Amino acid sequence: MEYTARHIGGGSFEVTLEGGEVKQAGSGIVGMIRYTYFEDFAMPPVGWEVTREKLMADYVPKVHADIASGKIAPGRHDMGQTDWIEK
Repeated sequence: MEYTARHIGGGSFEVTLEGGEVKQAGSGIVGMIRYTYFEDFAMPPVGWEVTREKLMADYVPKVHADIASGKIAPGRHDMGQTDWIEK
């Protein structure tokens, strides 16, 4: 399922699904975005967007490199597949 996540302010994101439905982003996808792009805890500007395809293309190599270097411990990394959109 493709989606676009957009920062709506205050560290909150909304997700627009393929069919146009908009939902609040869950903690999984927000965590992936923060880890991948804003590890220094800076907030993106309101309106900043990323597609699922771009997020995964940037997240996967970063998490693999961080595991290989010992920056983070190997473990379960769901890559946003759980709790990525609030019900």
